[in-house]
Amino acid sequence: QFKSHYPRSWVLEGSVDGSQWATLSTHDEDDALAGGGGTTKTWTLADGNATDATGAMAVGGVAQLPAKFVRFVRLRQTGPNSSGSFNLMLSCMEFYGLLYSEA
Repeated sequence: QFKSHYPRSWVLEGSVDGSQWATLSTHDEDDALAGGGGTTKTWTLADGNATDATGAMAVGGVAQLPAKFVRFVRLRQTGPNSSGSFNLMLSCMEFYGLLYSEA
């Protein structure tokens, strides 16, 4: 049973090109996932131009993506989990939003 290994400190980052990353959400000693197996939580990203920190890279059509869109996302653990180790334990992660297409 892995009830005590939930992530507590992490950042969710987005990128237009996969090499320059902008912070979309920061969590520091967040206990929202406490409660044992099957615990779920929804976080809303701050509105505004947060993902534009990557700048519009001149990479063909990717550079034309609107500022609030990202092509890649990553979760980076920045501190120990609830048991004090640095193991990242997640069973799933879902993202909701809009799909952008150049076509």
